[in-house]
Amino acid sequence: MHAKSVLRLLAALCLFFAAHSATAQSDFLPENFYSYKLENGLELYVQEDFTVPALKVEYVTKAGTARQQKDTAGFFRLYSALFWQNAVPGIRAYEREGANGFSAECASSQSRYGFTVPVQSFEKVLALFASALKQPKFSDSAIRNEFESLKSESASYASSAGGFINAAVDAQVLSRSPWKKDSFLQSALFAKMNTEAARQKLSRIARIWYVPNQSALFVSGPLNAQTVLDTVKKELADWEYAVYSPPDTDRIDAPQTPDAPKTSNAQGGRFVLVSDDFSKDFNQALIQYTAPAFGADNLHSAAAWAAAEILRQKQSLLDPAQGETDVSFSADGVDSRISVQALFPASLHAQKDNPADNIEALLNAVNKAVRSVSEGDLTEAQTRARFLQTQALKGPESFIRALSANWAYGGAKYFFEWPKSVQSLTLQQVKDAFTPPWIFLFVHTSQYNLYEKRFAKDGWTVIKQGKKSAGASSTQTAKNRTENRSKNQGEADGAKSERTKAVESYASYTESLAERFTLSSGIRVSVQRLPNTAWVCFILNIRGGELKYGFEKKGLESLAVQNLAQTLRQKIAESAADKAIRNIPEIETNTELFSARLSFTCPTENLPLLTDFLSASLQKNDVSLAQADELYFTEAFNRRSQDISPDNQLQKAAMETFFGAGVSAPLFASADKLLPSVTYDEIRNACLSLYDPENIDIILCGDVPQRIKETLESRFGKEAVKPLSEQHKIAYTKTSFEPAFTEGEQTVRLRHVFLSDIPADQAGERPAKLIPTTDFSDPALLYLKSPEFGTKEAVIFAALMHEIAERLTQKFQSAQNAPALSVRAHTDAEPFFLSSLYFSKVKSKSRLQKAYKDCLREFSSELKELQKPKPKISAQNFCGGIAARYAGAVSHSFMTLESRADLMRQGAEYADNPSFYIEQMRMIGNAGVKDFESVFSKYIEQANLFWLFSADTKR
Repeated sequence: MHAKSVLRLLAALCLFFAAHSATAQSDFLPENFYSYKLENGLELYVQEDFTVPALKVEYVTKAGTARQQKDTAGFFRLYSALFWQNAVPGIRAYEREGANGFSAECASSQSRYGFTVPVQSFEKVLALFASALKQPKFSDSAIRNEFESLKSESASYASSAGGFINAAVDAQVLSRSPWKKDSFLQSALFAKMNTEAARQKLSRIARIWYVPNQSALFVSGPLNAQTVLDTVKKELADWEYAVYSPPDTDRIDAPQTPDAPKTSNAQGGRFVLVSDDFSKDFNQALIQYTAPAFGADNLHSAAAWAAAEILRQKQSLLDPAQGETDVSFSADGVDSRISVQALFPASLHAQKDNPADNIEALLNAVNKAVRSVSEGDLTEAQTRARFLQTQALKGPESFIRALSANWAYGGAKYFFEWPKSVQSLTLQQVKDAFTPPWIFLFVHTSQYNLYEKRFAKDGWTVIKQGKKSAGASSTQTAKNRTENRSKNQGEADGAKSERTKAVESYASYTESLAERFTLSSGIRVSVQRLPNTAWVCFILNIRGGELKYGFEKKGLESLAVQNLAQTLRQKIAESAADKAIRNIPEIETNTELFSARLSFTCPTENLPLLTDFLSASLQKNDVSLAQADELYFTEAFNRRSQDISPDNQLQKAAMETFFGAGVSAPLFASADKLLPSVTYDEIRNACLSLYDPENIDIILCGDVPQRIKETLESRFGKEAVKPLSEQHKIAYTKTSFEPAFTEGEQTVRLRHVFLSDIPADQAGERPAKLIPTTDFSDPALLYLKSPEFGTKEAVIFAALMHEIAERLTQKFQSAQNAPALSVRAHTDAEPFFLSSLYFSKVKSKSRLQKAYKDCLREFSSELKELQKPKPKISAQNFCGGIAARYAGAVSHSFMTLESRADLMRQGAEYADNPSFYIEQMRMIGNAGVKDFESVFSKYIEQANLFWLFSADTKR
């Protein structure tokens, strides 16, 4: 939980600086930006952007942790975790309309939720979203599941060294109201509480905070602002505003009164933190200058930012002998902090009376640097702020994202006033940001024992870490606001150890709920039980796929699986009244090169009946001539429609190049996907040959019954089904392909087809003259050979590919004339051991290739920097950052039962381990600098590259 929270905080801080560099002058507003306010108080911000294919929607409410009261602490995060699990309409309803990319974030000042939606589905999806906002409803199982998850994560974090460090600062600096910060662990969330009591607290939060007059909606994309406004009015104008008002003490912008809880002590303090988990070789000092009061105005925040910026420029004055320092600034709208961190070898204190002696020298150095601040220093900081201003407004997407990230601090006014405050600062205001400091010293227990009497004599308050108690006292927890930028490899290893422990804890628990067995018929079954859910996802995976009938008969297996789905639907529809299924599941099919599958998700109570129907359908998967014709022509149409996509055309060209020679040519040929000469008898035989236990896996994920083995044995066991006749038995051997991969570049002439959902009678008159389009901004692909699936190298390679894609995307979106719009990594290398980077809207071949080389060069230099005795970057931040970003990129795969079940299927099929997706998390959690360096050098830096470009892309 807290590792993710730190990542979310860092992301928010990046947006914070971006947003704070805006200005009220209209010259800096992006074009086609509109703001509205509905009568019920809901604010709406629209950014028209017709250069993107879909709409990005973000909903923001002021329900941040800083608004918590003591009895609701923790429940704001619980509500955020439950948000997309609203029973009405349910996440699948959004997905059916094409919505994706769901996100949820509970920060200090606000909670933010986002998703992406196709333009044509905006009205339908917004109607679904509106119903969820107006009538939030969470099932008991969902509440219990998320409650236990947060409780477990918090308990694990509280017992770690990171948890101890991450909250003694807040416990002291925010001693009057520590529950206002996410580091507060003695919250009501972890008290003994039943589901109904939790539901009442969630309902209270909804009534006060998830209401229009505490909310804003941000929409950006290719849709007219007036259309967005009309749609929002239609769906949300009747959303009732808050009946209950939050108390002033829960408001960030509340005036300070004698009764209001304070979060800062003007006198500061000195604290020594003691733990067995701290390094014996190094002691760490932390000095913090905090806001004078809860919710200090943006003038103080601006002054603190400028002060930290100036101090960073004077950092060379702070380095004590044989020690290293780092200066950082953090703000989240409720409190801003300047942090100075120093790391000292413990050996420095061998001949001294107290490890804290160096802190005095550091404090004196800081005070001297503050006294030396000049008008010129302030001017440089203000110039830096103006530079950040231009960075924030390079594109409409960055602008509206920054606006949404900071909206709850004070709306659009705050967004524009902050940079003006920076420009109007005086030298004295900057110096005043250095309030009486909070001083923290982190020492190992053995160091503390040596100097215990001296600490007591000098008036240090001692905070010792408990014995790994899940309910660690808030006075024994701390928040390290220095972003943990230790340059010491020993501390990096410690951080890695903590990360590994967290991953291992998750992996061990999840694996303990997994089971695998084989039925008497030979069918392999993989089970992943998940607590507190009443649904289960079932996958019937049939090995063979497109290749089951050889290269010349591709597509037959797909028709057979689709017919099985039709047969099962018919069985369900014809079931007797006493066997009727109230919640009829959606039955989905998919056929790949080496396997085909049928899947559905249903309430657990329906699973026995559905497996009964499926068993009968498998044994009677016959097909009539009319059904065969319908299946064939529907499939042919769908595949031709897919071929229209430039993405598919490029990928097909690559496959033809790599595998198109010899006997495999028909498989990758650009002709029709389905062989025109296929006969009815061949389709019927494929249907009747589908049930072959030797090539079948069953995957179950969710609320799987304890007696599932007996249930499946009675449906699919040797005694329950007839063996497949020799006439219909297909001898299938998995074919291995070795790509004919060489370094090179290929140009492909793409066929551009423009589709529209506008009815012909509304399309208007045909233009008198048609002007050919030549600037298509087509995609491009870069292929690399990847490590063998199932190895640690493959996991690290995937993380590196995602990192490179992310870095390139950031560069492209911050440049005025970027060679491409964005980059996406595809690292599902099985069965070809090929991975690719997908570049969208490419403008220039040469500039794109140069940008890729420059990115690798920068990454390589960072790896080399880490090998130095005193690197300028932290190994902990480097490795942990890559691992965390990769985990974030693939985290959507754990959001639903269906996606998790599919991960199990992939592991079972390609690695003979349905829990391999868990093992991948272990592998990336254990990865260190040497692992990243080795894989980067072997598979990326020295790799042969194969580029595919559209013939219409400019050189």
